[in-house]
Amino acid sequence: MEALKLIIEEEPEYAAIIICSFNDDNKKIEMLDKIKSESDKAYIIESIKEDKKKIECLKYISQEEWKVKIITTLQDDLNKIQQLEKIESEKARFKIIRTIINDENLIKAISYLEKEEYKTRIIIRLEKDEEKIRLLEGIEKEENIVTIIESLQSDDKKIEQLKNISNEENKIEIIRTLQSDDKKINFLKNIENQEYKAKIIEGIVNIDKKIEAMKYLESKELKLAIIDKIYDKKSRLKALRNNRQKL
Repeated sequence: MEALKLIIEEEPEYAAIIICSFNDDNKKIEMLDKIKSESDKAYIIESIKEDKKKIECLKYISQEEWKVKIITTLQDDLNKIQQLEKIESEKARFKIIRTIINDENLIKAISYLEKEEYKTRIIIRLEKDEEKIRLLEGIEKEENIVTIIESLQSDDKKIEQLKNISNEENKIEIIRTLQSDDKKINFLKNIENQEYKAKIIEGIVNIDKKIEAMKYLESKELKLAIIDKIYDKKSRLKALRNNRQKL
């Protein structure tokens, strides 16, 4: 230990590395008072195995950024949530919340956020569409609503939520994210705007269906632009043949 004390005094940057190598967490904790740098203290505390001891060691840290680094390493998400109320910065709370995995715990943690942008980035990480849709009620900005709808796994639920979107371009962007090409094509029948149609057709994955869908497009320029983006030579020639009378 005398040698370690000497290292702490003369080469403090190496002291934290040595202390982290201790198997006994209690010995690590005993050394915290002797370390001056908060970043080094945080580094040591992060290496402690038990959540309870890590939380107790937060008293050695004054700067929030280092507290956040420690809290994000806690194994139990509920322990992370309990620490959120002690964190002043919303950005810092968001950094902690985004390390939570379980849907149930993420939903609990969202209540510690106020900014829609932060809430949205957490909501889209949820696994269940039903929970995402339920939490949409607390979101006002359409751009955030669109981001959440686009993250839904179910095409039918995405389509159902289109009623909550007023901006036509935003509706088109959601339609483009549908997994079913056939459902994308169904929308083409009721859309008049040629550019919107072109955007949907560009989003069709199956090449044959993409080529077939081009019959709903009247603009030659937009048709050629879509064909130009078809990289497979045979498919591009097929598209040109299918549309040659209209080009």
